[in-house]
Amino acid sequence: MIVTGMFGALSNMLLSPLWLLGMLAVAIPIGIHFFSKSKAPLISFAQYALIPVRQSTVPNALRLSQWLLLLLRILILLLLSLLLAQCIKQTADDSETHYFLVSQDWLQSAQDNDKRTLLDAFNQAQSDTSSRLVLLSQRQNEALDDKILLTAGLLNKLVSANGNGTKKDTEAKAPLSIWQKVADFMFLHPSITPNNVHVFTTDRLSQFNGDKPAMHDTVNWHIVQIKNSENTLLKSRVLVLSSAKNHIQSRYLIAAFDALSTEKSRYIAVDTLLTTSAVKAAQLKPYAWVFYLGDTAPSADLAKAMEQYVQAGGQLFVTATEQLVGGGRYPLPRSEGDNVFINKIGQPAFLASKMKNIKTKILWQTADKQPFLTRAETRQKDTLNNEGKAGQILTFHSRLEPSWTNWVTQPDFPYTLDNVLNQALYQQQYITQATVSKAQIASSYMLSMPSQRLTGQQLASQLNPQRDQQIQYWLLSFLICAFCLERVLSEYRGKSLPRGATS
Repeated sequence: MIVTGMFGALSNMLLSPLWLLGMLAVAIPIGIHFFSKSKAPLISFAQYALIPVRQSTVPNALRLSQWLLLLLRILILLLLSLLLAQCIKQTADDSETHYFLVSQDWLQSAQDNDKRTLLDAFNQAQSDTSSRLVLLSQRQNEALDDKILLTAGLLNKLVSANGNGTKKDTEAKAPLSIWQKVADFMFLHPSITPNNVHVFTTDRLSQFNGDKPAMHDTVNWHIVQIKNSENTLLKSRVLVLSSAKNHIQSRYLIAAFDALSTEKSRYIAVDTLLTTSAVKAAQLKPYAWVFYLGDTAPSADLAKAMEQYVQAGGQLFVTATEQLVGGGRYPLPRSEGDNVFINKIGQPAFLASKMKNIKTKILWQTADKQPFLTRAETRQKDTLNNEGKAGQILTFHSRLEPSWTNWVTQPDFPYTLDNVLNQALYQQQYITQATVSKAQIASSYMLSMPSQRLTGQQLASQLNPQRDQQIQYWLLSFLICAFCLERVLSEYRGKSLPRGATS
């Protein structure tokens, strides 16, 4: 019990208290110091037997250097153990402090009355005890200084400084949910009273996309409800490159786009060009999708323009040429009962595998693993905005003609094609526009298996300021100085010993 209590106390001061066992290594230099003393052997000579014996002694300065060397070696081992144990920066008792955790999305979406509620609650808690405002950003939790009076002007400055929080959270890789940010913050501040934590966020699903970790159900949640426009018009512009002799594919494709444009929330503008036209990458840039429906492979110049278009973040849809590769009756992976088949499989007009930094995924394939719809994605670094633009190539190993597949003759062809083209876009819109109820946000019910108390390894690196960097730097400096001094004294002791003297 005593050992457990001591270890618990050390855990509050050190991240890795087990490294303190390295202090036991101080017994090594102590043992060497006391048990390695050797005396010079006595050799008797007959002719010198009557000469009086004189015993050689080590000067006091050398004896002092021996003890200094011993202390320095012990100090090196102690400093190394403390350095590996990683001292924790001790925080003051903040059990009475009220913490107001504000998300970036709340700063952008809150109305004036919501902001007034935050101002009044913060300043009231500041006058009663103390309060701190913490911004839940993606990179780190940023806390304002103590003893500050929160005003509407300061809050507006925070809104301008943090920008659009929703865009940052959705574009970041594996963003932390508000649940995880709050749980990490409370783990790093164990003395906080959960009832004194006030979280201001929105009910947007993108803020809570992930499992809910274990946290106290007494945390105060202040949720702003997001009202999305139901009739947001989704505009897109596409380019169809078709053969001069065969316009069957382009007619079915344009008819599908016309059907989609009849929807209230869609508008698709279609431009057409021949595959023999001189097209450059700059001309393709304004289009959301480019469809290559040629009977043969594109020319070298057109292939280069389409490759540059995809590398810049464009989306390309390519069908097969008239060169047959296989035939049969291959069902499309749709719902049961649908009688939709592909009768012919041809050679793709444009091979995405020849491009650099490409990753291909099979979407549809036959029973014998022969692909007939693949998606190739590429990501090119945008140095101007310091973010990547993803381009993709959808390769349909058949043709949009009734003689090749009866998919184009189905009544729902426009909608299934739209789902294939814009699946990622619709998923992103759903995450951005969907909301979560306040009961789901504040409930103590776990969306996944209840997790144990978080450890330092489970915390995100940007939220882990536990290790006291200043102490670590001082310990490292002392360790280097002690090592250098030990080496200097060792060299001095070896050179200053008189000839024939022993230590």
